[in-house]
Amino acid sequence: MKRFLLLICILKFIAGDALAAEKDYNVDCSFGWSGCIRPMEWTPVDIRINTFLKEPFDGILHLSCQQDGLNNLTVSQQFVVSPDMSVNVPMITKMAFSAEDCELRLTNPNGRSVWSYKYPLNDYNRSQKGCTIVYDNDSLIGVIGDNKFGLRNLEKQAISKYNSKAHQETYNSDQGSVYVKSKMVNMAPWDWTGYCSIDLLVLYNPDWREFRKDQLEAIVKWVSNGGKLFIIMGSHPFESGNPIGDMLPFKLDEIKECQLDDSLLSTWDLQVNETEAIATWPIAQNDDDTFNYECNKDGICLFASGPIGFGRVGVMTFDPANLSEKQKAASGDFWINRISNTIEDGKELLSARSISKIDKNAKQDENYTNYYQYNPGLASQGSNAVMEYLYNIKELEPLSIWWVILLLTGMAFLLGPIDYIVLKRKGHLPLTWVTSACWILLFTVVAYYGVQALRGGSMQMRVVTLQDSVGLTGHNWQTSYMGMFAPKSDRYYLDLNETGNNQQWFSGACPVEDYMSYYSQRTAMRNIDCIQHDGSNLPYSLPINIWTMQTMMTESKENAFPFRADVQRDNDKLILNITNLSESGITNGFITIKGNMGMPFGEVGPMESKEFILSDKGDMKIKWSYDHLTSGDMYYSQSRRRNSSQRDICTNAFWAQGSLKRTDAMMSYIEKGNAVVCAKYDDMPVPTRIKNVKCEYTHVYMARQVVSID
Repeated sequence: MKRFLLLICILKFIAGDALAAEKDYNVDCSFGWSGCIRPMEWTPVDIRINTFLKEPFDGILHLSCQQDGLNNLTVSQQFVVSPDMSVNVPMITKMAFSAEDCELRLTNPNGRSVWSYKYPLNDYNRSQKGCTIVYDNDSLIGVIGDNKFGLRNLEKQAISKYNSKAHQETYNSDQGSVYVKSKMVNMAPWDWTGYCSIDLLVLYNPDWREFRKDQLEAIVKWVSNGGKLFIIMGSHPFESGNPIGDMLPFKLDEIKECQLDDSLLSTWDLQVNETEAIATWPIAQNDDDTFNYECNKDGICLFASGPIGFGRVGVMTFDPANLSEKQKAASGDFWINRISNTIEDGKELLSARSISKIDKNAKQDENYTNYYQYNPGLASQGSNAVMEYLYNIKELEPLSIWWVILLLTGMAFLLGPIDYIVLKRKGHLPLTWVTSACWILLFTVVAYYGVQALRGGSMQMRVVTLQDSVGLTGHNWQTSYMGMFAPKSDRYYLDLNETGNNQQWFSGACPVEDYMSYYSQRTAMRNIDCIQHDGSNLPYSLPINIWTMQTMMTESKENAFPFRADVQRDNDKLILNITNLSESGITNGFITIKGNMGMPFGEVGPMESKEFILSDKGDMKIKWSYDHLTSGDMYYSQSRRRNSSQRDICTNAFWAQGSLKRTDAMMSYIEKGNAVVCAKYDDMPVPTRIKNVKCEYTHVYMARQVVSID
């Protein structure tokens, strides 16, 4: 009895100590953009921590969530919080459509957990959901700064539109919802990946002095990699050294008053026959011809839009909230007009959603979204094609049925006639119960280690890399898919210092189903642990199982591009001068110009320059379209005979997650008369290697560059 009472006292002491520890920490958490998340895309998580301790607390925050149908992603970040103070810890993760909760955990420097909690996400069995799923046919608009002139009401006045054939084949309808969600300046993501889940970022007259420099640089990087940005100037001009102001190809003059004429008002879908006097920061136009400028009758430029890198930017030089009261009735039309102008580029969209006005006279689609089902969209199909290549190794092929037949036949003979004859001659036939169990155990061990031997071999890493650039402007981005197979199940470590680029964003990758149902969700079986800091998300160890392949993807901004190209037109010919800046050789490549004409060119040695004279009426035609992805044939041979077994895997990577937005932008550049030069490299170094292990590396590498035609 005394021992029982002592045990109760010990348990009470432990429980009381744990409860006291829980009360020492207060953690607030919000997901995505005001609770809106896009499954399997980088999503910001805003976390605020304060403690009631008497001393500063140096701890580590761990954020764990199911990323997709195969992987759980845990990101960790170190922080320090002073007593009676709070600290903001911005983190970024990926969340699966079927993820029910997200766990936050605080540990001390010794690794001991001091606080943990599971936040609900998407449990449809609960009366209230933790987050709102943004489906692939929905548009998510993020707003930082003011939210005036009816911008918030846009959710009820507009619908999301996907104009591409890819979207129409994926969904029963081309319509979706529009979400307009705000963030305070201090809660804006610090890394470019924090903006990947939104279709447009609106900076509405923010106080630029409240931003951290890395927040502004993150927005610039995101635009460079395919983001869409709409800037509305108001009472806060750009200051010297502002990364966003420096990104624009023009400068803003001093503030002045001007009149809006009926022509501009009509163009912007505002009320005409109204005298509108506004205060504006007029755009000082330069020789840049990539942007479209809209001016009043006095030549004062009030709006500009155009491409920057692989993204697009629109700039409104005045606050529309300062227009007369009569214009507020047309605010919805105004926003739809200007946002569409910023996002679109006069072409069919593949990866970007746009918005349009609700036609009240037309019959609206009903129930066009199944909230218990998610369709990943076009990027998942390109990623699946790349995954198929990574998994295509003999070690992962199904075992021959003859091994199974041989094993079962041998076990049948041993358990049957051989065991019976031997025991009968020895006079120990009753021992068959013991010998049968021993034979079964022996064959189980033989089967396990036999399959392991057949599955064995050398460790290997297969990588597919696509690097893109817009001329020599510094907009260089790289996406890599990698698959790692090991002959022994263990945790392995990547040598991330070898590449010299630690600004990489790693995440898990796996084949994605065409339709994901909440009720047929899969539990993730792999755990990927990453350290997130200094603009990167780096895995510190990877569990690799002999029975399968560990697949990852990484995205990064690169400082250098492997070649330099110049294209000139001479009547019906194109003259390509290309300089290979890499120590690896170019095996082949092609140029794509308007009309989807592709002209192949040959080898270029390491650090070599060559000139190719190509006919733009050649018999090779490369068409960057959704049709070729669905047919499984991206490349036409010169004889125009399809051979899917020899198709170039890199062209599938054009449409994969992380690359699709850049491909969409390149198609826009081509339509404007530019060329895209693609080069495939041989034996290019992989983005990262595995530490302290002998490994075979296979790297499929292609680089694309947007080049103007002189």
